[in-house]
Amino acid sequence: MTLQIKHLDLGAGLVLMVTVILGVFFIYQAYESGQKDIQLKRHLLSKQTTDLTIVENNLTLLQGVLADSQAILTRLNQRIPRTAGVGDLLTVIHEQINQRNIVLTQFSHKPPEKISRYQRIPLHLILEGKFLALYHLVHDVETLNRLVIIESIRITTSEKQGVCRMELMANVFQEGL
Repeated sequence: MTLQIKHLDLGAGLVLMVTVILGVFFIYQAYESGQKDIQLKRHLLSKQTTDLTIVENNLTLLQGVLADSQAILTRLNQRIPRTAGVGDLLTVIHEQINQRNIVLTQFSHKPPEKISRYQRIPLHLILEGKFLALYHLVHDVETLNRLVIIESIRITTSEKQGVCRMELMANVFQEGL
């Protein structure tokens, strides 16, 4: 009987040891699995943080580009009025002509042509004056606070001594209606 109890104690001890070993093994496996999950999540978090930083930088750059584009559009809208105001433009040009002692011999414009959201109005001017005065007038027209695109300039000699004849083709713009 003592032998059986000894075997029984030994068997129970062995079962207990196997149970403890298996328990420790499973706990260790769970711990390792948890550590791998934590490492994976840290890696993903690091990658997402990096991606977020890149996105924030891109957003900052795009906001800068948008602000620059809005500033350009604002300046362009200031230079392209809602109405053509050809009379107002002609008044400004006429003041420049008088200041430079130039003679406006002919002025005409064609009907507006629709281009995208704007309308282009072709102008045709024929002027007579000294070459330098005509040059300064062209510079003045190009630097007006109004978008004027000079298409062509043809300068010829005039019948008068020391006077040039300039034929100017230009386009002014207004917002499309």
